[in-house]
Amino acid sequence: MQKTSKTNSDLLIAIYQNLLTARQSINNIIEKVSDSRLKKELSKQYESYTPIKEECEALAQKYLIDIVDNSFVEKARMWMSVNMSILLDKSNRKIASICIIGNTMGLIDLMCVMSDCSKGKKEFLELAGQLRELEE
Repeated sequence: MQKTSKTNSDLLIAIYQNLLTARQSINNIIEKVSDSRLKKELSKQYESYTPIKEECEALAQKYLIDIVDNSFVEKARMWMSVNMSILLDKSNRKIASICIIGNTMGLIDLMCVMSDCSKGKKEFLELAGQLRELEE
């Protein structure tokens, strides 16, 4: 186990919280979906975050980084946002739109962090790159 710099800690924490936000958002949306094909696609997308999450947790353990889940307030905000967005329109088009907007926001946040932490550990930047590719 190794101690790591603040830049690397910030990068790994940002990756972790980004993917947790994505998974939580999908979880919030999927329960509202009635179309089985869309539900299957969302489930597949949710699971595609799992290997990155596991790698992130392994790196956190290896480098003694305390990665934390999103706060209760953040989770509640995401839940409210999803529910308000589809209150009157639960169509596949509306749900897809919400997912695209969420992915885009996550991608922007991730790219900003990657730019700010461009001198971070190669394995952290590669993990961020995997998440970026997934979100793209």
